[in-house]
Amino acid sequence: MAGQLPPPAPGEAHVWLVDPGRLPWPGPIMSPVAVSRLVQRILAAGYLGIPSSRVRIVRRCPRHGLGDHGRPELTAPGGPDYSIAHTTGLLAMAVTGQGRVGIDVERANRPMDVRTAVHPFLTPMEIDQIGRLPEPAARARLLTLWTRKEAVGKVTGHGLSRALRGVEVSEAVAAPLVVQSGGEVWLHTLRLPDAYVGALATTRPVTRISVRTAASWLCRHWPLS
Repeated sequence: MAGQLPPPAPGEAHVWLVDPGRLPWPGPIMSPVAVSRLVQRILAAGYLGIPSSRVRIVRRCPRHGLGDHGRPELTAPGGPDYSIAHTTGLLAMAVTGQGRVGIDVERANRPMDVRTAVHPFLTPMEIDQIGRLPEPAARARLLTLWTRKEAVGKVTGHGLSRALRGVEVSEAVAAPLVVQSGGEVWLHTLRLPDAYVGALATTRPVTRISVRTAASWLCRHWPLS
């Protein structure tokens, strides 16, 4: 393993951005899922200081334990916590050294019907807020709320469940949200390229979010060793 990624400092989160279409992967074209798994392993190997072939990732569901769904976890002791998100043209991986992290990203121009989309997951106040806005402001607001809900669902491991209907995410604030069965969660708006919107959720206060482009690191450490 050539080189190692410094872990996030206390109160810091790293957010890695990848455009899968611009990575010069050798060999056959891979599916988005395969690319995501390789990105997770290569970046995780950088933080752990081990060959990516030795990285082991499991998924844990709060209700069903280890399986094929739930939050991704590194099996290496002392490894960082991370979360992954995908949308057209962008893969994002958030990493934190303390507590848990959840991330979500979406294209800013994603078609959504503001009258019906994801309303089962919004609070009455959020639905009313969207209803008072004209297009395209209503759609932009809906996407903001959607990414925040997704990030909270990923940090707790419950996903975008109906339980989130009772969690108000209208504003990303310094005070934590209180999520049922998930404890306190801090919510952050991500600064991304103009074509995207995103949110970060953490179980520890974060004062610095370092957004990074992963292409150079990934290319230097491909193929898997």
